[in-house]
Amino acid sequence: MASAVDDQQAEDVQAGIGHGSSFDQASLDQLIPAPMSRLRTFVVGGLILMGAVAAAFLLGGGYLVPQPTRGSSFGSDGALRIDREGGAFIGEVMMPNNSARDVRITAVDLDAPGAELVTVTARIENSTDGEGRGEDRVASLPLPITVPAGERAFIAVHFRPTDCDEASALVDAGSAGPPWGIATATVDFGDGAFPPLNASVRLDEDPIAEVGGSSLLTADQLLDGDHPLALACEVLR
Repeated sequence: MASAVDDQQAEDVQAGIGHGSSFDQASLDQLIPAPMSRLRTFVVGGLILMGAVAAAFLLGGGYLVPQPTRGSSFGSDGALRIDREGGAFIGEVMMPNNSARDVRITAVDLDAPGAELVTVTARIENSTDGEGRGEDRVASLPLPITVPAGERAFIAVHFRPTDCDEASALVDAGSAGPPWGIATATVDFGDGAFPPLNASVRLDEDPIAEVGGSSLLTADQLLDGDHPLALACEVLR
């Protein structure tokens, strides 16, 4: 008799477990979404592809982050000039704006061992002008300055020698020495622009001195030398 009761209880337990398992499986089936149809898969894939293309276009065109020199090669040539009022020398470097948006230069740093940066001014010139730095040349203005899309800025960095021993070392290095006088411009889209982002643009394609000699334009003559810093030190002696 006891054995029959035990067998019945075991059957009841097994039935309960089976019922519970069926209930749990049904609940899990409800949590798993049904497979997407081919049309829905195609639409979702198309939207993802369009989003990726749009993001690449906006980033590449400099719409989201200032990228004025992206994908460009540039350079300029010019003699040093003397800022007699400020007791400094002026080297000019170029920053083209090849992006699709206007950018604003808010600050400039100068990597020039043996010299200190005194001040910075800039002028804007249309990069489509085949004559380059001719009739379009205008006076340099203090920062900040806006560079319209498709145009270029010539940044005048006013520097003063601080270590003429460094100049001797640079002259000794000659063509084996590194570029000297590399400017880094901080740029943004302007006040109130969206997105409110800025970026640092290192203008290492147009240093004040690439390698080798340099020249200094004075009021009455053009002086040639082995390095801009050495020329500046020579004039100050």
